[in-house]
Amino acid sequence: MTYFFFSIIYSITTRSNVSIVFFKSGEFGLWLEDSQPSGANYLSEMMKTKTHIRVSISDIIRDFLLDKPSTFILHQIPILNPNEMRF
Repeated sequence: MTYFFFSIIYSITTRSNVSIVFFKSGEFGLWLEDSQPSGANYLSEMMKTKTHIRVSISDIIRDFLLDKPSTFILHQIPILNPNEMRF
């Protein structure tokens, strides 16, 4: 399972913000807003000191689900309960 695939699954199932952080050196890490894994201290230190780009996977998923052409598939994907679909 790749970081990207895991981040999509984690974001949908926990409904929390997830980002992938890419560094200029080629390194990358997974940033979980709600709970940080044991390596988060290293990642947060790198984010303070090194050039990086942070891509929010949660925002990409949210934009996709709220995009007008994509709304027809919301009823086919079992990730939202009926109250969330109405919202």
